[in-house]
Amino acid sequence: MSSDRSKYNAEKEAKFRELLKNGGNAWIFFDPKYPGVIVPAAQRQSKVCVLQWGTRMAVPVRHFVVSQEAVSGMLTFKGVWGMCFVPWEAIDRMQGDYGTGDTWFSHGDNPSITFEPEGAKVINMHAWKIAKAMKG
Repeated sequence: MSSDRSKYNAEKEAKFRELLKNGGNAWIFFDPKYPGVIVPAAQRQSKVCVLQWGTRMAVPVRHFVVSQEAVSGMLTFKGVWGMCFVPWEAIDRMQGDYGTGDTWFSHGDNPSITFEPEGAKVINMHAWKIAKAMKG
């Protein structure tokens, strides 16, 4: 891995860890078709996926790993467990609970991949609605 890419990944990893501090959640926005991404088949159909990660979620993430390469673990999708592996390079945007710490990233190595908000599919809709309602 080049030093530029390592730095790029380290910045995303640091931002992700910052969002998780003190039991917070991190919402990641990414292209599910990006090389190396693993998500259940139904989530691969959207242009953009949004996944919620956290250490104090109502349904805890199983096998939760934050590494230099990616964030991974098993999340539930309508009550069914699904393995997820999202390389840092695939992530376009991150934000914390209630939209805090909203950060956008460019794909320096692949500028043709862009984030399209109107195509976003929020995976954990119940949690998203609660967060939006609490934000006011």
